[in-house]
Amino acid sequence: MKRLLPLLFLGGAVSIGSAQELNHLNTPMHEQAKVQSDKFQDQVDAYKAFWEGKDRNFRGAGYKQMERWMELWKYEVKEDGTLPSAFELADSWNEIHNMRLNANPAEDDSNWTSLGPFTHTNQGSWSSGQGRINVSLVDPNDPNKLYVGAPDGGLWVSPDHGETWEPLTLYLPSIGISGIAVDYNNSNTIYITTGDEDAADSYSVGVYKSVDGGQTWNPTGTTVTGTNALMGEIYIHPTNSNILWAVSSQGLFKTTDGGNTWSNNVSGNVKEIRLKPGDPNTIYIVQRQAGNIIKLLKSTDGGDTFSDIREITNAGRTAIDVTAANPDYLYVLVSNANDSFKHLLRSTDSGATFEVRNSTANIYDGSQQAWFDLALVASDTDPELIFSGVLNVWKSTNGGTTWTSGASWSNPNAPNYTHADIHDLKFFNGKLYAGTDGGIYISDDNGATFSDKTKNGLNIGQFYRIDVAPDSSSKIVGGLQDNGGYAFVNDNWINYHGADGMDAAINPTNSNMYYGFIQFGNPLYRFNAGNPGGNGSIAANGPEYGNWVTPLEYGATNVMYAGYSKLYRSTGGAFAVSSTNTFTPMLDHIRVDHSNDKRVLVANTSRIYLAENQDSYPLTFEQLPTPAGGFGGQITNIEINQDQPNIFYATSSTRVLKTEDSGQTWTNITRNLPTSQTKFAIAHQKGSHNNTVYVATRNAVFYTNDDLDEWVLFNANLPHARITDIEVNSVEGHVVISTYGRGVWRSPVTQSSLSIEEVAPNDNSAMIYPNPVVNGQAKLSMHINEPAKYTVHSLEGKLVKQKDYNFIDKNTNLDLSGLAKGTYVVTITSEKHLIRRKVIVK
Repeated sequence: MKRLLPLLFLGGAVSIGSAQELNHLNTPMHEQAKVQSDKFQDQVDAYKAFWEGKDRNFRGAGYKQMERWMELWKYEVKEDGTLPSAFELADSWNEIHNMRLNANPAEDDSNWTSLGPFTHTNQGSWSSGQGRINVSLVDPNDPNKLYVGAPDGGLWVSPDHGETWEPLTLYLPSIGISGIAVDYNNSNTIYITTGDEDAADSYSVGVYKSVDGGQTWNPTGTTVTGTNALMGEIYIHPTNSNILWAVSSQGLFKTTDGGNTWSNNVSGNVKEIRLKPGDPNTIYIVQRQAGNIIKLLKSTDGGDTFSDIREITNAGRTAIDVTAANPDYLYVLVSNANDSFKHLLRSTDSGATFEVRNSTANIYDGSQQAWFDLALVASDTDPELIFSGVLNVWKSTNGGTTWTSGASWSNPNAPNYTHADIHDLKFFNGKLYAGTDGGIYISDDNGATFSDKTKNGLNIGQFYRIDVAPDSSSKIVGGLQDNGGYAFVNDNWINYHGADGMDAAINPTNSNMYYGFIQFGNPLYRFNAGNPGGNGSIAANGPEYGNWVTPLEYGATNVMYAGYSKLYRSTGGAFAVSSTNTFTPMLDHIRVDHSNDKRVLVANTSRIYLAENQDSYPLTFEQLPTPAGGFGGQITNIEINQDQPNIFYATSSTRVLKTEDSGQTWTNITRNLPTSQTKFAIAHQKGSHNNTVYVATRNAVFYTNDDLDEWVLFNANLPHARITDIEVNSVEGHVVISTYGRGVWRSPVTQSSLSIEEVAPNDNSAMIYPNPVVNGQAKLSMHINEPAKYTVHSLEGKLVKQKDYNFIDKNTNLDLSGLAKGTYVVTITSEKHLIRRKVIVK
């Protein structure tokens, strides 16, 4: 467990440049679309205008990456229309972190635990994977210690070469990692560059350093001087570990005092750096300039000064590598301005001269997405053996003259399969490491086979949305960025379809039936959890193309709704039009009254609509009045109170709103929630005696109820992660969230929401009975077939009883003997269950 320490990060201490500088998608499209504004909506409008009438469907067009970026950031737009800077986001996280450090443990009674995915089984995905890896590094002092960095999932270490994993950056202000360096004199000294260099899932707050093996971290000197810079790889001088170099969108930085201070020795966008083997004074970098010009620069004085060795026009992203097998070799992989393959160059005299080794190979697989991922590596033992990657891993044994492809990204059963989108290729100790959109893959036979080490515990899934079955929070379905649909069944994650997984839903009348959209809501996939060996399949084609995340929602019966420009419904077949309205913009959110499937609440980014008092389809929706002062930014979520359906809730970028008259009037209940945190999602706890409702802000969960006039932090053990969705399972008493970078997490509901059950036990609820307890013994109304931990706490939070059970059935006695009369909280935790109930002892 990492210690919770105050973070020594001061956003205000850093010089902030223009918000226009890098507040946009990290792609040449930004320049091609001629974006001139720092306003988010202006950029979106320019992107959409740029794509009007163009082919957007070929692999690597960039359109999908644009949609991902817009979905990721659209709810974070500030009131002035711009996006928050990296430092503002860091300060926002620090506010949450400090609230947690100062929280009263008796108030924050959450206990968040990770549900993964730590591993998965492929049952229908054509591109099976678990989460993106930006960079990898093997400890120079221990060939079994492997580090990897994720775009918004942090730094992870494996002490046994990928067989097990541990996160090292739970509470940093930015947990995107694009560069890692470990001191060869002392492996406890680690440097990381923060942020996501390739896709701006997160932005950089500079270089951080640990001197205790990643247990604690501190920022180094200033390396970021703009609002949203992106940092890349970092290297340590091979004979003086106080000297390091790091590259970024703002240039090359060098330190000679272990990171205390940095000098910006080269300005501009520097994407690549390599040190000449055996000669640390010779350094090569790639600088991208305006006008699609790439410059190769070389230093012979340790990076203090550089000279041009090659200028390449009409060029895009460029990768370089060197090899210890021949230190005079320098390989240069160049993209065209549209990020298709241009040519591979090689110098055999340290950059004095170059020759074109190949300009016709299909090593980009026909794509134009090198701006998003491009990798090149030369073997450390054979100077002619090189590998490249964009979509797939390609191999050359003759210095790039000819190439052979590894397994296709759509062939996950091949022995040399790696997930699509190759962000990083490295050789360490004769082994090849590939960081992809699906995870980290390792080959010890020069690419003939790869082993997927992600499935051994790397919890870095980037979820868009989730759904939880009403009868058990051990049944969860959700969608991951570029890793498809994931179904949680019997404590196992199953990857049941590929592409980008989006919104998902579980049938409340048959919780074995899981459903999920891919991007744009077309098509819909299903998975039958009652058929453990079966694969996912297409359930229906979408009736049209919706938003990148097209909403999907069940009511209490077998009616599934989907939101496009119209509302549609399905009861197991094709979608049918279910609204007379055409919604502009298209729908983002759907909620259904649990007592009436024809009473439906929907929303897009700016308006909320309600259909009620109707007996047949299609439904006619009425726009609800806008709250006084507006919604406070884009609408991020809506909810219907599951016990009092005239109560609705809505969240926006800045507010939480509540209505008690079906949307005719609204009350602002934002109260003490941090103003710097976007309010992403809201969920009501069915059956809570005091109407408990939970809000997920960007990095934290809070709750309130009818007895409170403020929100209470509910965040114990939850790492820094971007929360994307929240659900409550009232049967077992769980709150479940999804994150974009750290997978799915679960906590018991707050104790304050629990009432004393006075009804008889039944098979549909996890109840402790009899309640009140009169003889010191109670039972659980459901079976737990695996080992379980039983604890009893007083209302003040004191542990008064605990016991471990091999299993719990209807004959198991739950011991409450010897306790003073009063009210207690019983918690039962197992691999598949987490139950919290309040009991009275008489």
